[in-house]
Amino acid sequence: QGRGKGIPLERVTWPPPAAVVAFAVFTAALAAGGLAAAANPASCGAPQISSRVNFHGEKIEYDREIVFTVIGKNRERVWGKYETERKVGLTTDFEGECLRRLDVLVDVFPTIHLMRDYHDRKLRCARQSVVDHERQHGRIARQSYQGLPRRIDELAREMFSRPGGEGHEAILEELGRELDDGTMITKFLDDLDKNQDAFHAKERLDGSIAFVNCRLIKREGKLRSKKRK
Repeated sequence: QGRGKGIPLERVTWPPPAAVVAFAVFTAALAAGGLAAAANPASCGAPQISSRVNFHGEKIEYDREIVFTVIGKNRERVWGKYETERKVGLTTDFEGECLRRLDVLVDVFPTIHLMRDYHDRKLRCARQSVVDHERQHGRIARQSYQGLPRRIDELAREMFSRPGGEGHEAILEELGRELDDGTMITKFLDDLDKNQDAFHAKERLDGSIAFVNCRLIKREGKLRSKKRK
């Protein structure tokens, strides 16, 4: 989720629970008559490899209850959260037992999760402040994902150039596992976390983002926000 980030600073473990993020690897049919027979990679040569990322538009969900987190000695309210769902698709072109072309597509689906209370029009100023903050996390995630195709291409080329007796089908299956939770994707997600953490270190709002641009007033047991002049 890039990894999801919230307010205040949070770390999201990857892979997240299946209910939050689905990360699936889909492998295309390898041949019309069934799976290709194993072949020595050296006899086939390396396939042509291409990877790209499709970062979709964000969704906004009003599905969070009031929650708190502890940072240092402070107990702070979490106002919103940025998360992503990622799916990786592998498209293959086999010639007999040899893989000739591999296309990798990473689809990224971002979601900003807000408190249910933000449906109230009286909180529109506070809501916008939280959304603006979460979109900063979205920009960081988008920038980080721009570098993922290069990492995937390098990993795939290295795997298909290894000497040994494994056929291209077996290597393809191993690549799918690596893109799921292997060393490369784990390091990518760790680097993304560091970028998000650096943003919070610079722009830390001490759990009070709604007070940056808005003045919250408690009246008759309800919160309403008023734009600061």
